[in-house]
Amino acid sequence: MVKSLLEGGATVIATTSRLNADATDMYQSLYGAYGARDSKLILFPFNMASRTDVHDLIHHVYSVLQVDVDYVIPFAAAPQLGNITDIGDRAELCTRMMLTNVVRLLGELVLRKSERCIYTRPALVLLPLSPNHGIMGGDGLYGEAKRGLEALLNKWSSEDWSDFLSITGIIDMYELLLQVL
Repeated sequence: MVKSLLEGGATVIATTSRLNADATDMYQSLYGAYGARDSKLILFPFNMASRTDVHDLIHHVYSVLQVDVDYVIPFAAAPQLGNITDIGDRAELCTRMMLTNVVRLLGELVLRKSERCIYTRPALVLLPLSPNHGIMGGDGLYGEAKRGLEALLNKWSSEDWSDFLSITGIIDMYELLLQVL
């Protein structure tokens, strides 16, 4: 998706939990190969499990970069193992990253768009859903987090933020990428 957006001349704000030489080299190569006229690729250090990082990212986008967000693709994930008898700290951390802070991220976007009276340019959010709703087992709270994201699809019409965000759920990211490419 980053490749396609860069080819189209977009400003892409990518996040990474590991801001090191390998990550920067990879993104630099990506931009070198696919960056088109007027495209920009901004790499931001980011921990999706951190409430502060969620706030700081959106603050940076709107207050420092002074751009509006058109698309949100929050595909952060981390492996987790466990069953109902051993849900531990890692499962909670992963749930915060894959569910709680995705909701926070969207809430921050709604606040910034609302403060700036940006009513006619809702950001399109591609929610990372999953067909795994506990059928695999042994994967901690993964299925619960993905089911929780599905609730946002209903909240879009029952709460007052539809002027700022449009939401769609993506179950098979691989199929979507094939269609984009």
